[in-house]
Order: sequence, then C-alpha cells, then structure tokens
Amino acid sequence: MDAQEYDALVALKARIEALAEEARAIQKEVSPAFKSVERRYYRMDDGSRKYIEFLRLTSIGYVNDNLDNVLNYACAAVDALDNATADEDEVKDISYKY
Repeated sequence: MDAQEYDALVALKARIEALAEEARAIQKEVSPAFKSVERRYYRMDDGSRKYIEFLRLTSIGYVNDNLDNVLNYACAAVDALDNATADEDEVKDISYKY
C-alpha cells in the first residue's frame, strides 16, 4: 500500500468515527423526543389526531433504529480500516456476530 492509499484510509476512518459520534449525539436527543410523543399519544382520545401522533412516534422509532444500524456498521468499518492500515502482526480478529 502506498502512502496516498494509506492516508485515504486513515481519513476515511476519521470520517466514519465522526459519523458515529454524531449518531450517538442524535440518539441522545431522539430518546426524550420519543418519550414526549409517546406520552402525548397515550393521553389522546381515539381519532385522526391520535393516528397522526402514532405516525410521528413510529417515525422517531425508525430514526433511532437506523442510528443503531449506523453505529454497528461504523464500528465494523473502523475495525476493518484499522486492519487495512495495521502492520501484519497488529491485525485483530474482526468477526462479528449479528
């Protein structure tokens, strides 16, 4: 691997780590929002407004689930990039159980 390729892999790793940090930060904001919408949903009477709140609740849940996936894949990608840029004696086992 030449220096340019190595630098590109290191830069990619840094960007993925930053993405994972941003996903964690967003998750900290999503959880209270989900709970707030959930409380409002359970206080509502049946009707079209309750259905709209259900859609909001579901959307927030999907966002949170997708952020979980981003974090899982980011972790695996960082490990793979660590191995790609490591010396042969520093390569670690990155087998995952999903």
